[in-house]
Amino acid sequence: MKYSGTVTQWHPDKGFGFIHQDNGHGKIFFHRSDILNRPAFEGIGQSVVFKTATDRQGRPCAVQVRIPGVKATKATSPKNPSGALSLLLASAFLLVLAGAHLQQRLPVEILLFYVSISLVTFIAYLRDKLAAQKNQWRIQESSLHLFALIGGWPGAAFAQQILRHKSRKTAFRFTFWVTVILNSSALFWLLSEDGLKYLNIGVGSLRQLLEMFGIRPG
Repeated sequence: MKYSGTVTQWHPDKGFGFIHQDNGHGKIFFHRSDILNRPAFEGIGQSVVFKTATDRQGRPCAVQVRIPGVKATKATSPKNPSGALSLLLASAFLLVLAGAHLQQRLPVEILLFYVSISLVTFIAYLRDKLAAQKNQWRIQESSLHLFALIGGWPGAAFAQQILRHKSRKTAFRFTFWVTVILNSSALFWLLSEDGLKYLNIGVGSLRQLLEMFGIRPG
């Protein structure tokens, strides 16, 4: 059965919104991917017709959203070469760290730190995406960038591509690449002769922290 309504909330940067239903059943969630004639979609105030379904959590949502009188032509998503590049770079970076550790050129604590903070960052992206879908309190973009800056950028790169979250917003992607450059530059400097003493101090502190939790890296 088809229903009709008006878009009352639309978040183009997040790709979702809400439709006020003409049948008096209140608002209903819809995602950009369910708009059939996306090029003609104008956002808030747009009259639409749609069908209803349920998402993975069993909540009602609008699907096959269409602007009346406009031919249904679903837009294809543009390719994102920078996303593939960040995924490749993140994989190569972690492999290089693992290889450097196996060659005893990198303390295991540094490898564990990058893996751990990347996992935390991935989870933060996942929570933010779920919050966006539920129209709940979001994680600030500055917090996501901070996770990336301190070493979680490989996890951010994986999250952006696997979860399809924060992968196309130009300003966000630019800042993400800045965090990659800054973090990588800082690591390479710490591995240099000038920075090695600071690295040893940091590794010693990290080792003490791990030992507090009963973890004794080999």
